[in-house]
Amino acid sequence: MNDESDPSSPAIVATVGGPVDEVRVSLAVYSDDLDPDLLTRLLGCAPSTFHRRGDRRHERSIPYSTGVWILTEESMSPETVDQALRRLLMRLPDDSSLWSRLAEEHRVQLRFGIHMAGWNKGFSISNDALTRLSSMCLSFEFDLYAYDHDS
Repeated sequence: MNDESDPSSPAIVATVGGPVDEVRVSLAVYSDDLDPDLLTRLLGCAPSTFHRRGDRRHERSIPYSTGVWILTEESMSPETVDQALRRLLMRLPDDSSLWSRLAEEHRVQLRFGIHMAGWNKGFSISNDALTRLSSMCLSFEFDLYAYDHDS
């Protein structure tokens, strides 16, 4: 144990390992002719955010070049990435034919925003979640954000 009042005590240089600090797991569906209302009905839940092609964020901003429908679950440690992913999957239909149809008409992605302070942190995804994801015809995107402990 490090005793800061004892100069002979070794200094802690870094803490390594452990779970990631924060995660955002999102199902994102993109296409030029995306109909957010239809997608909401098909998936049985409202998106966290959406826009159609041509919509604008603000009056002076450029129009979006494609439509998007996004459903997001967020969590912070001690909750795991797998727990956030499972929560997202529970909100979505378990119908492989639906996911096949969606993949034919849209670009479907599962996006992970992983935030961590320090280094050598990680996460795992359970076999149950992977089995479910394998029937969803989607690609995976990982955005990793590592911060200095002092940031």
